[in-house]
Amino acid sequence: MVKIHVGAGATQRTFNIHKELLCSQSSFFATYFSSSTNLPNYSSSGHEEDLFFPSDDPTIFALIIQWLYRGSIPGILSSNPTRLQAKTPTPPILQSQVHSLLTLITKISKLKLGEFFRAPVAEIWPCYAEEYKQVIRNEIDLRTILSKLSTNKYPTLDVLEADFDVMYDNAVVFNGDPTHIVARAAGKIRSRVFEKVASFNQQHIGALPLPQTPRKNNTMEQQQERDTQQEARHTLHKLLCMAEKFSFKQLFNAAITTLLHLYKIYSLYPSSDTISYIYTHTAPGSKFRHYIARAVAHMVVSKPGCEQGSTGEIWKVLTMEGNEELGEEVIGVLRGRNGKWVEDAESVGVCEEYHYHDEGERVPCPWGGV
Repeated sequence: MVKIHVGAGATQRTFNIHKELLCSQSSFFATYFSSSTNLPNYSSSGHEEDLFFPSDDPTIFALIIQWLYRGSIPGILSSNPTRLQAKTPTPPILQSQVHSLLTLITKISKLKLGEFFRAPVAEIWPCYAEEYKQVIRNEIDLRTILSKLSTNKYPTLDVLEADFDVMYDNAVVFNGDPTHIVARAAGKIRSRVFEKVASFNQQHIGALPLPQTPRKNNTMEQQQERDTQQEARHTLHKLLCMAEKFSFKQLFNAAITTLLHLYKIYSLYPSSDTISYIYTHTAPGSKFRHYIARAVAHMVVSKPGCEQGSTGEIWKVLTMEGNEELGEEVIGVLRGRNGKWVEDAESVGVCEEYHYHDEGERVPCPWGGV
């Protein structure tokens, strides 16, 4: 195990990570440890190795840890490329299923297995309440889940499963180690509930009623969806910058494909603030920068009079000091086009243009065809 300290001061967090797993997914850390005695931000004492990255965001690094150990980041990044496609409507929960789940979860909450989660953290461990609130944004516990279940707050089984995903993720993130006793307990609870849900799916497959068609005029729901997607995009921007910095290639490939999918289905362009952030947090030659350059080139040519697109603001970004590579790449994309339409950045070969693959890698890219 190695200890990685991310952030500085009161916001610093320490992550305990399996060294072999870390190095297998990151060429940056593989190189780092092979010559660690000659590198800064490193210390070693006895059998422990410590790395310090005070300028990085511990919240985003925690997402990388989730990806390393789970292969996904619930609500942000799936481990399955097919989940980017349109989902089949999920049938609503039946009352018989609600009763069965209430019985199971109530039983779990009374067992030793559920002692860490039977009530909110502030009630079980008041001494950790303030720290937990600062680290965890979406707290969930078994009592809250039981309350939501008994009052029909879960429209479908996958929404219920998502709360158990959150409970597990919170345990891993706060304790900094998926092998921690609390994280292991959360994982076991989630497995028991998922097994029960799987049995429902087998019993009722093909027999459940189809859900009603969503109302398209519900502006509040539409705004909530837009807000959720905007937050997901902002998180992906930060995650991509850090994944590229530390050479987590598989994570970057999955995240860039997901981001492009969101931009495409919502017909969006990166804002001037987004462009500035990406160019501040990436290095020359970045694949992320390459995508941004193509997106800006397409916006400049296809939306020259777009008021909301704020082309003038984009040109301000292009001329900012430190963004010289962006301007050069945009001009390179536009050169020879003579004002003709430039293909949008999301429609080009995603794998060929934006993914990182080792030379000679023959395994088909799971994200290449999305």
